[in-house]
Amino acid sequence: MGYYPSRIRVIARLSSEAFSGNNPKVTSVGDQFAEMVRARLKELGENPYALEKQLGLPRDAIRNVIRQDKKRTEPTIGRAKVISDALGLRFDMSNASLNERDLVAISDSEFVRVPLHDVELAAGAGFINRGEAVGTDLRFRREWMQKVGLATRDARLVRVRGDSMQPMLFDTDIVLLDTSRVDVPIGRKRASGAHTRYLIALEHHGEARVKWAERPTDDTLVISSENSGSYSPEVYVRAELDGLRIIGHVIWWCHTVRE
Repeated sequence: MGYYPSRIRVIARLSSEAFSGNNPKVTSVGDQFAEMVRARLKELGENPYALEKQLGLPRDAIRNVIRQDKKRTEPTIGRAKVISDALGLRFDMSNASLNERDLVAISDSEFVRVPLHDVELAAGAGFINRGEAVGTDLRFRREWMQKVGLATRDARLVRVRGDSMQPMLFDTDIVLLDTSRVDVPIGRKRASGAHTRYLIALEHHGEARVKWAERPTDDTLVISSENSGSYSPEVYVRAELDGLRIIGHVIWWCHTVRE
């Protein structure tokens, strides 16, 4: 997975059909981008405030980019791409020069590395994992991690094996765990009256699994599978709960579509 520098100033060329880039007042790439956005907004008759709301951007996210005073800010690459796509501008990074300092900056400021552990969660009977040696990693936007309340130290990526969670989770899918969440709330119900289910990773007598879990009472835990036609629910009472450990809650997963 590639990195991109964190600020628009490192982009070598930005262009659009509406802006030629020959404005003598434009002295930097940031100036060029701002001029380009102003010209396109005028051409389309768009209001920057309305566009911010439409895109779900923070207040003044676009207006601060197109200001014509010293308070103008340079957007991140991601923000510039969102604005460009919304306005139909061509976003060209083909001549951008990346150096080691830029790569470190974007990794530290915008993205978080989450390790993919050599651990498998069984969507079925359970796997015994002998260790948690880290393999590769994936990168998530720091902003998104903060939005879902997931601290970097608590994030783990692991693979799913088996078919008990199909058609939601398939064999070899990757799930993101929040290992700070190690319990299942007691007695919570949905509007329908059914008990709230939580997607969790758990370890039972050394076997790691991924299942739906609900806690009707303090001394009862019910785990179930998405593939309920092939796998029956399992009920654990207090005497059996001591052998069960919740590894974390699943908050994200990815799946490769196969023909």
